[in-house]
Amino acid sequence: MTSRLRGAIAVLIAVPLALAGCSSSTSGKGETTNTPAGSAASSAGFPSSSAAAPSSSAAGGETVTQAEANAALLTPADLGSGFIAAQFSPGSDPLPCTPNDPPLEQQFDSTLQAGTAMTTQSQDVGLSEELRVYADPDTAAQVFGAAKHGLDCKSGKLNLTGTAETVTFSDEQDVTADVGAESAVAVQATSAKYRIVLVGCKLGRLVVLFSFLGDKGADTSKLPSPIVIAQKGVAKIKNS
Repeated sequence: MTSRLRGAIAVLIAVPLALAGCSSSTSGKGETTNTPAGSAASSAGFPSSSAAAPSSSAAGGETVTQAEANAALLTPADLGSGFIAAQFSPGSDPLPCTPNDPPLEQQFDSTLQAGTAMTTQSQDVGLSEELRVYADPDTAAQVFGAAKHGLDCKSGKLNLTGTAETVTFSDEQDVTADVGAESAVAVQATSAKYRIVLVGCKLGRLVVLFSFLGDKGADTSKLPSPIVIAQKGVAKIKNS
């Protein structure tokens, strides 16, 4: 993957759920376990979350551990031969349509988190999945609502390549029935060089975001669509 696209994917992962205050190590399967960032998180003003946090109750009310959350993430094998594992590197930017508000993790503490990233063999398309568990369904609903609000504008600024770039957003689409979540929305966006699709889902106490980014000239005709990938991801979470 080019450094430009890799950096853009890292920011794209970060923006809708404002994933700050953790560092990441990839397992080799496209999965990532998040560990506390310690002083780096404190100096940035973000609360850190422990990868060894107590188990949390997720979508169906059952207990879920960090290892189980990691195992519920999509892997390249789940999506066929088109994807390979990539480094998951969350950042800390606020939502593009509410740039003066703090990132969501600063507003709503999660109790458990897990994430993964993948790219195509040609390295011109990337995707990420970010899963977070909250204290209760009401908090998850507030996070989901705030994320929707933070992406509900015609254009905003994203720091895709180290410099803030203008991104144009389409209207949000309700894709709940398509992906099988309790609630789900999709947003398409474009910048000067990239096409972006974000699919946010809520399942009980859990919020999951699927982010897709590709060069405008990338051939995606042989890849599953973002909605199909989100559907697979939601199904894997529900069956885990």
